[in-house]
This record gives sequence, C-alpha cells and structure tokens, in this order.
Amino acid sequence: MAEHHRRQRGLCFPGSRIRSHHGAGTGHVEQRIGLASAGRIDLAPSITDRIPLADAADAVARPEKRIGDPMRFVRTP
Repeated sequence: MAEHHRRQRGLCFPGSRIRSHHGAGTGHVEQRIGLASAGRIDLAPSITDRIPLADAADAVARPEKRIGDPMRFVRTP
C-alpha cells in the first residue's frame, strides 16, 4: 500500500479505493476488509447507496450536506 494512501486514510485496490472517516482508522478498515474477505461478515447490507462515478462530486457532498443516509456508499464506475 502506498504511503500517500495511508495519509489520506484510505486503502487502494486495483481499480478501487476504500476511504474511512467518522473516527475509524486505517487499522479498523483493514480489519473489516479481512473479516469480509474471510466470509466472516457481510458488508453489503450496510451499503446505503451506490453512486455512479460520474456523480462523484455529489457523492463527496452528501455527508457534508447530510443528503440521504451517507453512512456507507459506494462510487461505481
């Protein structure tokens, strides 16, 4: 993992990036990814929305403007 991704509190996978805030550190995100990869937890029910990459600016504004339920959303290509 590139150091600049750690500073941004995100994880980078080929073609994907996982970002965290609301007090969760990189270690917490890595732990959840490990549990999900092992099939021990299913994160799908916690995703509140899927937003097209073309609407990335809207996706970034959602938590700040409290639009919808922006707890966990995924930007899709």
